[in-house]
Amino acid sequence: MGAYTEMTDIDASKWPSLTAIGPAGALSPSSSTSISWRRTWPFKPDVVAEGGNGCLDAGKHVIVGPESLRLLTTSHDMTKALLTESGDTSAATAEAARLCAHLSDRYPDYWPETLRALVVHGARYTRAMREMLPIVPLRRHKETLL
Repeated sequence: MGAYTEMTDIDASKWPSLTAIGPAGALSPSSSTSISWRRTWPFKPDVVAEGGNGCLDAGKHVIVGPESLRLLTTSHDMTKALLTESGDTSAATAEAARLCAHLSDRYPDYWPETLRALVVHGARYTRAMREMLPIVPLRRHKETLL
């Protein structure tokens, strides 16, 4: 599971020194593919989902937040707060699990492997990812995304 982001907006009046790291539609800064990938291995991640973004403070320090670059979720300690922010591949995994739960509800007789196959084979590159590829990409072109 990987993360991509569409979240790039930062309230400049509230956070004037912050800039988003990842452009819209690109892999989230916290997501990785593989440093030691070999051509005989499958492409990973199979699927990406929204995982939020990171930001730079004055172009120097990577920080988490602000809230506009994170995903809203339920808090682990509801005595302190009902909701909190989440992000990265954990948030993306939750989004993919939600999709699988909807598919499982719709197709209760399908095996988990079948549901996974539906998600993987239904996945598409974002516009930003497609723009990094030629119109008719070959395997070697797709390898540059890894």
